[in-house]
Amino acid sequence: MPPPTPRLPGISVREAAARLGTSDSDVRRRVRRGELEGAYFDRPGGTILRVILDAPEAPPAAPAVIETQPPSEPLQDAPAATMRLLNVVLDQAEAIADLRERVGRAEERATAAEQQVRDQDEQLRGLRAELLRARRGLWQRIRDALG
Repeated sequence: MPPPTPRLPGISVREAAARLGTSDSDVRRRVRRGELEGAYFDRPGGTILRVILDAPEAPPAAPAVIETQPPSEPLQDAPAATMRLLNVVLDQAEAIADLRERVGRAEERATAAEQQVRDQDEQLRGLRAELLRARRGLWQRIRDALG
C-alpha cells in the first residue's frame, strides 16, 4: 500500500470558485494577477494550483453533498459558453445538411431502381405473352402436321 499523500495547503480552484461565486478560470486569473493567494505544487500528473483564502479552512462538519446538476456558468463566461454552443449547433447543422444531401441521392437511386424494376417487369410480361403465343403456334403447327 502506498504511503498516504500529504494534504496540500489551501483549497482547490473549483472549491475556491464555488466559495467566491465565480468560475474556475476567474480564480486562476485572479491568482495570476495577485488578487488571490495561490501556490503551485508539482504532482506526478502535472502541476496543481491550490488557493489560499483569508479565512482559515474549517474541517467539514458533514459529508459534502453531491449536486445532481452542474453549477451554471457565471455570466462572465456566458459569451464563451454561447460560442461553444453556437459552434456545436453549426457543426450539427452542417452534418444535417450533409445527411439531407445523402438521403436525397439515395432517394433518387431508389426511384431509379424502382423504375427499372417496373420496366423489367413489363418486359417480362411481354416475353411471357410472346412465349405463350409461340407455344400455341407450335402446338397448332404440330396438330396441323398430324391432322
